[in-house]
Amino acid sequence: MRCTCAAAAALLFALTGSPSAGAEEVETTGQFLLSIPVRTLGPVIEHCAENAPELKNDLLNERPAFIEKLTEAGRPLLEKLKGDPEFNAPVQASMREDMDKINSYGLSIFKQQDAGVVCRRALEKMQNATVDELRKGVEDTYQKYREAGQKTKSG
Repeated sequence: MRCTCAAAAALLFALTGSPSAGAEEVETTGQFLLSIPVRTLGPVIEHCAENAPELKNDLLNERPAFIEKLTEAGRPLLEKLKGDPEFNAPVQASMREDMDKINSYGLSIFKQQDAGVVCRRALEKMQNATVDELRKGVEDTYQKYREAGQKTKSG
């Protein structure tokens, strides 16, 4: 069975690192989009640690390397869009709410699957993911985000 879960959705986005913790700094749309994988990965690993404990250490050990791959995958997009006003605009509450709903739904689907199977698959995807594959997914997803935004503006 194909898993349409938060972990799979998260792989479609890039990561540039956590937004700055400075109170005066506003998180941008770009920072938000590019941080989704890390925000999503935590609940997936937590679920797997509880429900497939034999994979817990492997998942926790693989997490930093996977985050580094995501970071590297997101760098070209970040560099390309650093002057883009939409990418650098403050993230809107509605976008946060929409992504929270999508991620919650994806995680609920993930949790309904056999933990031994989906958690092992998540671990394998983390281990086998290449920067080039992640970069392509990041670019494709950002393009879809832009197209959806253009449809909203013109529709």
